[in-house]
Amino acid sequence: YSIEVRKSFSQFLEHINPTIIHGHNIYGGLSSSIIDAAKKNKIPFVLTLHDYKIICPSYLMLNHGKTCQDCLSGHYIYCLKNRCHKNNLLSSSVYMAESYFNKWTRKYENVNAFICPSKFLMKLIEKAGFQREKLFYLRNPIDIANVDPVYKPGDYALFVGRLSHEKGVITLIKAAGKSKVPLKIVGGGPEEEKCRVTVEQMELSNVSLEGYLSGNKLEAAYKNAAFIVIPSECYENAPMSIIEAYAYGKPVLGSKIGGIPEMIMEGVTGGLFVSGEVEDLADKM
Repeated sequence: YSIEVRKSFSQFLEHINPTIIHGHNIYGGLSSSIIDAAKKNKIPFVLTLHDYKIICPSYLMLNHGKTCQDCLSGHYIYCLKNRCHKNNLLSSSVYMAESYFNKWTRKYENVNAFICPSKFLMKLIEKAGFQREKLFYLRNPIDIANVDPVYKPGDYALFVGRLSHEKGVITLIKAAGKSKVPLKIVGGGPEEEKCRVTVEQMELSNVSLEGYLSGNKLEAAYKNAAFIVIPSECYENAPMSIIEAYAYGKPVLGSKIGGIPEMIMEGVTGGLFVSGEVEDLADKM
């Protein structure tokens, strides 16, 4: 919580006099102090939930790589007990304290509406005790004005995203090894080296790590793919990569977890497999 931000933001609101405030990922920098500034100036505050931060101190609902709902009851002490944030006692204690502070001071009660990009997230937020009448399901949008879809299938499977444990990239690499389907992996992250080592150890000539791509190169990667794979092993909310894949005319093979299943019409816009299951993913590929 930042008193300085609250004062500055309040002055800013008095200067521009908006009719509504729409917040995104306010937690780290701005903090919940801007909700107080909005209340002081009698301006409605709407918050889009891109993750589970308001019900999970470390926002991913993971306990050492496994999905977790321990804090859903509001007992954020589990964040400290399990060392949920970076497996670090001090970091986890700070995140726990932040969540308790916002709970005890009822900061989120002053939010007028919460936009939930997935029904899965909305159900969890309601289960955690938030008022149902304040929760609104609204899918993430994408601007397709400059997107030229290619419906003809390419010759490889494509992964686009962060190379981290919860994204299931190692599972995907192993599945590609079993299925022999050509796979291109686009992105960077903490497990990049582990991905590279796995590919080398398994001697997979059908898997290539493309690194971080953007602009025309990323567009080409999408257009020339046969399908996109979302192998997540965490409660994904509403992955933008699925929407981007559809915009480019590509089907999606996604894991049955979080908000992913509600975004895929099996056999129509793609398919589903059991999260973390190498054999099932390989078969579906």
